[in-house]
Amino acid sequence: MKVSTLLLLLSLFLLVVFINPINQNITGNAAGPQANVKIFNINSEDFRFTINGLKNPELTVNKNDKVTINIYNKAGNHNFVLSGFNSETKVLGPGETSKIEFIADKPGTYQYFSDYRNDKEKMNGLFIVKG
Repeated sequence: MKVSTLLLLLSLFLLVVFINPINQNITGNAAGPQANVKIFNINSEDFRFTINGLKNPELTVNKNDKVTINIYNKAGNHNFVLSGFNSETKVLGPGETSKIEFIADKPGTYQYFSDYRNDKEKMNGLFIVKG
């Protein structure tokens, strides 16, 4: 295969990964002996957050999980704020991405949302740390 063909295939693979995100749960001890790595790939668009088409999904992790939230903004201008963990992105324009990483060390129910302009009313969901 030509190098250009390989680069094209790699580019298409990466594009599919970011446009059709999935949740991943990887067992390991990155954040402690019983911790998991939880990865959420979230799209933001037209006044909603989605994962695999599910609008404003509930995100659930266990105490001490290492959490990665990848945000891909498909349309409009939005940010992502997670209360309780001092985590937020800048305002993202169409096609921009951002990542938040932290250890979920505080059990409870928290809210995630976009607080850019009037987004919060429609762009919000729950982040739950079991523990």
